[in-house]
This record gives sequence, C-alpha cells and structure tokens, in this order.
Amino acid sequence: MSLNRNWVSYKILSIITLLLLFLRFGQILIVQSAIINELILILTFGCLLLLLLKSISLSNPFLKLFSTFATGISCLIVLVCIPCGFFGIISKDKGILECINELKCNNQSIKVYRKNGGATTDFGVMIREEKQILPRLLYVRTLFDKYHLDTIGIKVVEKNKLQILDVKNNDSIMAEITIGN
Repeated sequence: MSLNRNWVSYKILSIITLLLLFLRFGQILIVQSAIINELILILTFGCLLLLLLKSISLSNPFLKLFSTFATGISCLIVLVCIPCGFFGIISKDKGILECINELKCNNQSIKVYRKNGGATTDFGVMIREEKQILPRLLYVRTLFDKYHLDTIGIKVVEKNKLQILDVKNNDSIMAEITIGN
C-alpha cells in the first residue's frame, strides 16, 4: 500500500512541476512580474528536489536510474536559471523584446515588438495579441513573427482583420491576419 501511495505522490508532484515549468517558460500565459517568475522557479526547483529524493527510493533499477538522471539534469537547469532571473531584476534589464507599437481593439492589445538578440544577431519583429486574464497575468497569442526586419506598420481593415505593412516599401501589404480568435 505504501508503494502505491508513494507512486501516486510522485505523479502528483511531477504534474505540479510540469505546470510550474509551463507557467514560467510557456508562451501562452505570461506573468509580467519578474519577482513572481523567480518565485515560480524557486517552487519548481523545490518540487524537482522532492522528485529527485523520491526517485532515489524507487525499487525498479531502470526507473530509479532514469528518474534520478532526468530530475537531476532538470534541477541543474532550473538552478542556473534562478540567478540569471535575479540578475535581470537587479539590473532592470528589459530583455530582448521592445514594444514599438500598440493597438487597442476588441478588449485586447495588439502589440508590435522589436526583437533584439544582441550583437551577433539581426533584428526581428513579432506581433502578439495580449489579453489580461488577472492582474500581471496575460493570455498571449503570436500573430506574426519575422526575422531580418526592424520596423513594420499595422492597420485594422475590418473588425477582426489586421494588415501588416512593410514601411520600407511604401506601406505594401506583407500579410493579413485575423485577430480575436
């Protein structure tokens, strides 16, 4: 009976850890507070440590080796991410996304971001549809993403249609996308 209870708690802890990782690194829900993101990482690290301790107590040698290796590597990856996030909080780093245009329509925001990967990469442009679910928690859907581009224009042509314009080529239409779905 205790082995079954141990296995159930292992599964529940695994699901909680995956949900925390999805909340932190997923691109659908975005937490806008850096401190909350770091707390999520710390909770994830704690869950991974508990999983590591539970995986050591498994009876099957293959499962024990695989689980210990997988959770150990995951612990190291999350452990490296925690100080990087705190450094970003302390240095007030804006990150690689810079909002260059925003359009409010249909109870949501359409934001145009310039992506700057650093000295060795070119600029890119990304358009995202963002809707606030809770304070500091956004539902995000990427509508357009293009590399080797630094400026674009956007124009609403219908209630749910958006035109993406190439500013450097006399506002020629690059794409038409549907919003609000």
